[in-house]
Amino acid sequence: MTAKLTAKRFGDRFETAPGVPCGKLVPMALSQVVTRRPRLSAQAVAQALRLHRGNISAAAQTLGVSRMTVHRYLQRYPTLRLVREEALGELLDLAEAKLVELVKAGDLRAITFVLRTLGRDRGYSERMEHQVEAIAPLVVTFEVVDDRPAAS
Repeated sequence: MTAKLTAKRFGDRFETAPGVPCGKLVPMALSQVVTRRPRLSAQAVAQALRLHRGNISAAAQTLGVSRMTVHRYLQRYPTLRLVREEALGELLDLAEAKLVELVKAGDLRAITFVLRTLGRDRGYSERMEHQVEAIAPLVVTFEVVDDRPAAS
């Protein structure tokens, strides 16, 4: 079994492990080895966003990166923002289709929800909204009082 030795530069000297000069070969622990993830392509991020219907956390988990990484890609690539909006729109369409199915099936909660949200203009609302026409314009006057002591 052979151990791979990696030398790191610390200031003006090289070490195989923190505190151990290069002359003494000491294998580094796996936690000390710095590895870089391969760079993601915008296409891979787009596929993950479509797969998870715009859910950033789920897309990040699939890609093996943090949510912040996906957010940075969304900021960097405007097309990814469009992909996410499209995926969220598809999710909304799916939810609306299921809601219609529930209303057709007679689900009382779904019917109540539709009437409270989409039927407001027909009077299906829990709060009463009134429009009042004022005969004369209302004038409000404010007086600003500065009670701070004068600077000397």
